[in-house]
Amino acid sequence: MPTFRVKVTQVYRVEKWITIDVDADNADGAIETCASDEAPCSSLPGWEDRWELQNETVEPA
Repeated sequence: MPTFRVKVTQVYRVEKWITIDVDADNADGAIETCASDEAPCSSLPGWEDRWELQNETVEPA
């Protein structure tokens, strides 16, 4: 039986989140502080994620 190469492509949607404590006068101030600063490095402990397969295609290679 002959063999054929095929290419399988998967497209994911990834959602990542981390919950952190922020020093601020109120909740709105904490959100503004985080929105204006860089997010913590995503390789640090505490990050959670969810991967959802959006599409998969198979075609000749």
